[in-house]
Amino acid sequence: MPPLDYLIIGHVTQDRYEKKYVLGGTATYAALTARNLGQQVGVLTSAAFEPGLVDVLYGAQVARVPAEETTRFVNTYGDGSRQQHIEARAELLNAEQLEYLPDWRAAGIVHLGPIADELVPEMVDAFPDALIGVTPQGWMRAWGEDGLIRAVPWAAAEQVLARADAVILSEHDVDHPSVIDRYAALGRLLVVTRGERGASIHRDGQWRHVSAFKAGRQVDPTGAGDAFAAAYLIHLKKSGDPYRSAEFACCVASFVIQKRHHAGVPSLEQVDERWQAGKRRKHVGPAS
Repeated sequence: MPPLDYLIIGHVTQDRYEKKYVLGGTATYAALTARNLGQQVGVLTSAAFEPGLVDVLYGAQVARVPAEETTRFVNTYGDGSRQQHIEARAELLNAEQLEYLPDWRAAGIVHLGPIADELVPEMVDAFPDALIGVTPQGWMRAWGEDGLIRAVPWAAAEQVLARADAVILSEHDVDHPSVIDRYAALGRLLVVTRGERGASIHRDGQWRHVSAFKAGRQVDPTGAGDAFAAAYLIHLKKSGDPYRSAEFACCVASFVIQKRHHAGVPSLEQVDERWQAGKRRKHVGPAS
Protein backbone atom coordinates (compact mmCIF):
# COMPACT_ATOMS: atom_id res chain seq x y z
CA MET A 1 0.00 0.00 0.00
CA PRO A 2 1.20 3.57 -0.65
CA PRO A 3 2.47 5.49 2.40
CA LEU A 4 -0.09 7.57 4.25
CA ASP A 5 -0.29 11.29 3.70
CA TYR A 6 -3.01 11.83 6.26
CA LEU A 7 -3.95 9.85 9.37
CA ILE A 8 -7.14 10.70 11.26
CA ILE A 9 -7.65 9.21 14.73
CA GLY A 10 -11.05 9.30 16.42
CA HIS A 11 -14.44 7.64 16.52
CA VAL A 12 -16.68 7.36 13.55
CA THR A 13 -20.23 7.82 14.77
CA GLN A 14 -23.78 6.91 14.01
CA ASP A 15 -25.70 10.17 13.80
CA ARG A 16 -29.45 9.85 14.13
CA TYR A 17 -31.39 11.90 11.65
CA GLU A 18 -35.18 11.54 11.89
CA LYS A 19 -35.55 7.73 11.98
CA LYS A 20 -32.27 6.84 10.26
CA TYR A 21 -28.65 6.52 11.36
CA VAL A 22 -25.89 7.78 9.08
CA LEU A 23 -22.13 7.49 9.44
CA GLY A 24 -20.66 10.66 10.85
CA GLY A 25 -18.09 12.05 13.24
CA THR A 26 -14.89 13.97 12.66
CA ALA A 27 -13.12 10.82 11.48
CA THR A 28 -15.68 10.27 8.71
CA TYR A 29 -15.87 13.83 7.39
CA ALA A 30 -12.13 14.46 7.68
CA ALA A 31 -11.23 11.18 5.96
CA LEU A 32 -13.63 11.80 3.09
CA THR A 33 -12.35 15.34 2.65
CA ALA A 34 -8.71 14.26 2.65
CA ARG A 35 -9.46 11.44 0.22
CA ASN A 36 -11.27 13.77 -2.16
CA LEU A 37 -8.36 16.21 -2.01
CA GLY A 38 -6.03 13.50 -3.28
CA GLN A 39 -4.47 12.24 -0.05
CA GLN A 40 -3.63 8.68 0.89
CA VAL A 41 -5.76 8.37 4.02
CA GLY A 42 -5.69 6.13 7.08
CA VAL A 43 -8.37 6.01 9.79
CA LEU A 44 -7.81 4.62 13.29
CA THR A 45 -11.21 4.28 14.93
CA SER A 46 -13.34 2.09 17.14
CA ALA A 47 -16.80 0.86 16.23
CA ALA A 48 -19.07 -2.13 16.16
CA PHE A 49 -19.09 -3.95 12.86
CA GLU A 50 -20.59 -1.46 10.43
CA PRO A 51 -21.29 -2.74 6.91
CA GLY A 52 -21.50 0.85 5.74
CA LEU A 53 -18.09 1.78 7.13
CA VAL A 54 -16.14 0.34 4.21
CA ASP A 55 -18.71 1.58 1.69
CA VAL A 56 -18.62 5.16 2.91
CA LEU A 57 -14.85 5.32 3.47
CA TYR A 58 -13.87 3.52 0.29
CA GLY A 59 -10.43 4.60 -0.86
CA ALA A 60 -9.22 5.05 2.73
CA GLN A 61 -7.43 2.45 4.84
CA VAL A 62 -9.40 1.75 8.02
CA ALA A 63 -8.11 0.16 11.23
CA ARG A 64 -11.10 -0.63 13.45
CA VAL A 65 -10.79 -1.43 17.16
CA PRO A 66 -13.82 -3.69 17.79
CA ALA A 67 -16.52 -2.39 20.12
CA GLU A 68 -19.91 -3.57 21.30
CA GLU A 69 -21.49 -0.36 20.06
CA THR A 70 -20.54 2.45 17.74
CA THR A 71 -20.48 5.93 19.26
CA ARG A 72 -23.97 7.29 18.63
CA PHE A 73 -25.22 10.88 18.66
CA VAL A 74 -28.51 12.67 18.15
CA ASN A 75 -28.11 16.21 16.79
CA THR A 76 -30.85 18.85 17.01
CA TYR A 77 -30.51 22.25 15.33
CA GLY A 78 -32.39 25.45 16.02
CA ASP A 79 -31.78 29.21 16.23
CA GLY A 80 -28.29 28.79 14.81
CA SER A 81 -27.15 26.39 17.51
CA ARG A 82 -26.86 22.64 17.96
CA GLN A 83 -27.97 20.45 20.84
CA GLN A 84 -26.43 16.99 21.10
CA HIS A 85 -27.18 13.82 23.00
CA ILE A 86 -24.86 10.83 23.16
CA GLU A 87 -26.45 7.36 23.32
CA ALA A 88 -23.39 5.07 23.16
CA ARG A 89 -19.59 5.21 23.04
CA ALA A 90 -17.10 2.80 21.45
CA GLU A 91 -13.67 1.83 22.87
CA LEU A 92 -10.89 4.24 23.82
CA LEU A 93 -8.03 4.77 21.37
CA ASN A 94 -4.27 5.00 21.90
CA ALA A 95 -1.06 4.93 19.87
CA GLU A 96 -0.24 1.35 20.91
CA GLN A 97 -3.12 0.18 18.71
CA LEU A 98 -0.91 1.06 15.72
CA GLU A 99 1.64 -1.58 16.79
CA TYR A 100 0.94 -3.71 13.72
CA LEU A 101 0.77 -0.69 11.40
CA PRO A 102 4.23 0.84 11.89
CA ASP A 103 4.13 2.61 8.53
CA TRP A 104 1.15 4.64 9.72
CA ARG A 105 3.36 6.37 12.27
CA ALA A 106 5.22 7.95 9.34
CA ALA A 107 2.13 9.76 8.01
CA GLY A 108 2.90 13.32 7.01
CA ILE A 109 -0.21 14.69 8.74
CA VAL A 110 -1.74 13.25 11.91
CA HIS A 111 -5.14 14.65 12.82
CA LEU A 112 -6.34 13.92 16.34
CA GLY A 113 -10.11 14.22 16.21
CA PRO A 114 -11.74 13.12 19.48
CA ILE A 115 -15.52 13.30 19.44
CA ALA A 116 -16.36 11.72 22.81
CA ASP A 117 -13.22 11.97 24.96
CA GLU A 118 -11.92 8.75 23.38
CA LEU A 119 -8.25 9.74 22.94
CA VAL A 120 -5.58 10.06 25.59
CA PRO A 121 -3.86 13.47 25.34
CA GLU A 122 -0.45 11.79 25.23
CA MET A 123 -1.14 10.81 21.63
CA VAL A 124 -0.04 14.30 20.65
CA ASP A 125 3.55 13.19 21.39
CA ALA A 126 3.36 9.84 19.57
CA PHE A 127 4.16 11.16 16.08
CA PRO A 128 7.30 13.32 16.37
CA ASP A 129 7.86 13.71 12.62
CA ALA A 130 4.30 14.57 11.59
CA LEU A 131 2.40 17.81 11.27
CA ILE A 132 0.04 17.43 14.22
CA GLY A 133 -3.44 18.88 13.87
CA VAL A 134 -6.02 18.73 16.65
CA THR A 135 -9.76 19.33 16.71
CA PRO A 136 -10.31 19.13 20.47
CA GLN A 137 -14.11 19.23 20.72
CA GLY A 138 -14.27 15.71 22.17
CA TRP A 139 -11.98 16.81 25.02
CA MET A 140 -14.23 19.79 25.72
CA ARG A 141 -17.54 18.05 26.32
CA ALA A 142 -19.17 15.91 28.99
CA TRP A 143 -22.56 14.33 29.54
CA GLY A 144 -24.71 12.94 32.31
CA GLU A 145 -27.17 10.06 32.51
CA ASP A 146 -29.52 11.83 30.12
CA GLY A 147 -26.75 11.98 27.50
CA LEU A 148 -27.06 15.75 26.99
CA ILE A 149 -23.71 17.13 25.86
CA ARG A 150 -22.40 20.18 27.70
CA ALA A 151 -19.21 22.20 27.34
CA VAL A 152 -16.52 21.68 30.00
CA PRO A 153 -12.98 23.02 30.45
CA TRP A 154 -10.32 21.28 28.37
CA ALA A 155 -8.26 19.57 31.07
CA ALA A 156 -5.19 18.83 28.92
CA ALA A 157 -5.19 22.12 27.00
CA GLU A 158 -1.68 23.20 27.99
CA GLN A 159 -0.17 19.83 27.14
CA VAL A 160 -1.78 19.55 23.72
CA LEU A 161 -1.52 23.20 22.67
CA ALA A 162 2.20 23.23 23.45
CA ARG A 163 2.86 20.39 21.01
CA ALA A 164 0.25 20.62 18.26
CA ASP A 165 1.19 22.44 15.07
CA ALA A 166 -2.40 23.61 14.59
CA VAL A 167 -5.48 23.46 16.80
CA ILE A 168 -8.83 24.05 15.13
CA LEU A 169 -12.04 24.55 17.07
CA SER A 170 -15.46 26.13 16.70
CA GLU A 171 -16.47 29.22 18.63
CA HIS A 172 -19.35 27.05 19.91
CA ASP A 173 -16.97 24.50 21.46
CA VAL A 174 -16.17 26.76 24.42
CA ASP A 175 -18.41 27.81 27.28
CA HIS A 176 -17.13 31.42 27.25
CA PRO A 177 -15.35 33.50 24.56
CA SER A 178 -12.52 34.39 26.96
CA VAL A 179 -11.37 30.77 26.81
CA ILE A 180 -10.39 31.25 23.17
CA ASP A 181 -7.87 33.96 24.02
CA ARG A 182 -6.34 31.75 26.71
CA TYR A 183 -5.94 28.89 24.25
CA ALA A 184 -4.48 31.27 21.68
CA ALA A 185 -1.82 32.38 24.15
CA LEU A 186 -0.86 28.77 24.88
CA GLY A 187 -0.71 27.44 21.34
CA ARG A 188 1.47 27.80 18.27
CA LEU A 189 -1.42 28.23 15.86
CA LEU A 190 -5.09 28.44 16.77
CA VAL A 191 -7.91 28.55 14.22
CA VAL A 192 -11.46 29.37 15.30
CA THR A 193 -14.28 28.59 12.87
CA ARG A 194 -17.29 30.90 12.90
CA GLY A 195 -19.74 29.41 10.40
CA GLU A 196 -21.02 31.98 7.93
CA ARG A 197 -18.63 34.52 9.46
CA GLY A 198 -15.57 32.63 8.28
CA ALA A 199 -12.62 31.87 10.55
CA SER A 200 -10.11 33.63 12.79
CA ILE A 201 -6.44 32.67 12.91
CA HIS A 202 -4.09 33.42 15.80
CA ARG A 203 -0.36 33.25 15.26
CA ASP A 204 2.60 35.13 16.72
CA GLY A 205 0.37 37.07 19.07
CA GLN A 206 -1.91 38.43 16.35
CA TRP A 207 -5.42 37.60 15.10
CA ARG A 208 -6.41 37.69 11.45
CA HIS A 209 -9.89 37.00 10.04
CA VAL A 210 -10.79 35.37 6.72
CA SER A 211 -14.25 35.47 5.18
CA ALA A 212 -16.43 32.50 4.34
CA PHE A 213 -17.31 31.58 0.78
CA LYS A 214 -20.85 32.07 -0.42
CA ALA A 215 -22.64 28.78 -0.98
CA GLY A 216 -26.02 27.52 -2.06
CA ARG A 217 -28.88 27.06 0.38
CA GLN A 218 -27.74 25.61 3.69
CA VAL A 219 -29.23 22.15 4.13
CA ASP A 220 -27.14 20.53 6.89
CA PRO A 221 -24.18 22.12 8.73
CA THR A 222 -23.03 18.81 10.24
CA GLY A 223 -19.42 18.02 9.36
CA ALA A 224 -18.53 21.39 7.87
CA GLY A 225 -16.04 22.11 10.66
CA ASP A 226 -14.45 18.68 10.26
CA ALA A 227 -14.06 19.16 6.53
CA PHE A 228 -12.58 22.61 7.23
CA ALA A 229 -10.02 21.08 9.57
CA ALA A 230 -8.89 18.41 7.13
CA ALA A 231 -8.60 20.89 4.27
CA TYR A 232 -6.74 23.34 6.49
CA LEU A 233 -4.14 20.80 7.58
CA ILE A 234 -3.58 19.54 4.04
CA HIS A 235 -3.09 23.04 2.64
CA LEU A 236 -0.92 24.05 5.61
CA LYS A 237 1.35 21.04 5.04
CA LYS A 238 1.67 21.96 1.38
CA SER A 239 2.00 25.73 1.61
CA GLY A 240 3.06 26.61 5.15
CA ASP A 241 0.68 29.58 4.95
CA PRO A 242 -1.81 29.59 7.87
CA TYR A 243 -4.00 32.33 6.37
CA ARG A 244 -4.24 31.10 2.80
CA SER A 245 -4.93 27.65 4.24
CA ALA A 246 -7.93 29.07 6.13
CA GLU A 247 -9.30 30.59 2.92
CA PHE A 248 -8.94 27.23 1.19
CA ALA A 249 -10.61 25.44 4.10
CA CYS A 250 -13.51 27.91 4.06
CA CYS A 251 -13.99 27.10 0.40
CA VAL A 252 -14.11 23.36 1.09
CA ALA A 253 -16.49 23.76 4.05
CA SER A 254 -18.90 25.84 1.96
CA PHE A 255 -19.83 22.73 -0.02
CA VAL A 256 -20.56 20.48 2.95
CA ILE A 257 -23.50 22.56 4.20
CA GLN A 258 -25.28 22.30 0.84
CA LYS A 259 -26.22 18.62 1.18
CA ARG A 260 -27.22 16.26 3.95
CA HIS A 261 -24.63 14.26 5.80
CA HIS A 262 -21.37 13.53 3.98
CA ALA A 263 -22.88 13.80 0.49
CA GLY A 264 -21.69 17.41 0.38
CA VAL A 265 -17.97 16.66 0.72
CA PRO A 266 -16.62 18.13 -2.53
CA SER A 267 -14.22 16.87 -5.16
CA LEU A 268 -10.95 18.66 -5.79
CA GLU A 269 -12.32 19.88 -9.11
CA GLN A 270 -15.32 21.49 -7.40
CA VAL A 271 -13.08 23.17 -4.87
CA ASP A 272 -10.72 24.50 -7.56
CA GLU A 273 -13.64 26.03 -9.46
CA ARG A 274 -15.11 27.82 -6.45
CA TRP A 275 -11.65 28.78 -5.23
CA GLN A 276 -11.02 30.60 -8.50
CA ALA A 277 -14.44 32.08 -9.18
CA GLY A 278 -16.46 31.86 -5.96
CA LYS A 279 -17.68 34.89 -4.08
CA ARG A 280 -16.81 35.64 -0.49
CA ARG A 281 -19.20 36.76 2.21
CA LYS A 282 -18.75 40.27 3.51
CA HIS A 283 -15.96 40.55 6.06
CA VAL A 284 -17.53 40.68 9.48
CA GLY A 285 -14.91 40.49 12.26
CA PRO A 286 -14.15 40.56 15.07
CA ALA A 287 -10.95 38.65 14.60
CA SER A 288 -11.02 37.06 18.06
